[in-house]
Amino acid sequence: MSIRKAIPGLVLSSSEVAALVADRVRPQRLAEDDVFPAITYRLIINQHEHSIDRSSGIGEATLRLTAWSDRFEQADQLADLLRDAFDDWDDGYAGPDNDFIECLTLTSDFDEVVAPNADGSDESAYAISSDFEMRYQERHPAGL
Repeated sequence: MSIRKAIPGLVLSSSEVAALVADRVRPQRLAEDDVFPAITYRLIINQHEHSIDRSSGIGEATLRLTAWSDRFEQADQLADLLRDAFDDWDDGYAGPDNDFIECLTLTSDFDEVVAPNADGSDESAYAISSDFEMRYQERHPAGL
């Protein structure tokens, strides 16, 4: 039961984004063999609402989506597609564990600083991050 499982499907629900990244949507960091462009995601803050005796089943999180490419222009294009697809988004998305993402709102975006390669190669990466406030409903395990 983790809202994190729903995020790749949500991101790939945008056909424009999916056309650029295929299935390269990863938690926190890229896989070693990933090619560009690609997207990473992470929850910066994840808060859970509670009543006096139990969870309300409502969560609010700051979701960071980072667009990666070996060319700045492509990273910028992908970041624009993410912002266009998910700023003020309220279409709803049901994840694989029946967690339900209700809405997203863009709060900030910024260029990431990517350190040079340790091996001294000329390969470089460009990263542009966008933070979204996300509201979702959590599925409760049976019996709770």
